[in-house]
Amino acid sequence: AEILTFLAVWGEAGNLRFMPELICFLTDVVLTSDVRNKQTLFPSSPALRSAPFLARVLRPIYNVVFDETYRSVIIDPKTGKDVKSLHNGFAKFLPPDAANYDDWNELFCDAPRLVESLLVEDGSKFFELP
Repeated sequence: AEILTFLAVWGEAGNLRFMPELICFLTDVVLTSDVRNKQTLFPSSPALRSAPFLARVLRPIYNVVFDETYRSVIIDPKTGKDVKSLHNGFAKFLPPDAANYDDWNELFCDAPRLVESLLVEDGSKFFELP
């Protein structure tokens, strides 16, 4: 069950694959969660909309990581590809205080810092949830 759950989380995580500590943390959260039917988190058939795990867990995490470096993303009408625009002043180099994948990954290796930093949508601390 652990390996299948890890692979399901890893498969849904897309660009978050560069943060293995995060993937392990999310796998542990899924395995210990009180979800009655984990099939609803990772549907096996293609759906027209995102699965709840992707929409409510992974996408908000990716948005935080994305927003650290990029101002916006648009779709090029000619090529259909993403065109990302960096924050002002980031074109030549990223400032030293801009978090990257390694910085986010390290957060999940530092338990006291993680407990203080991990908030849910309403601003409450993740580890204080019932």
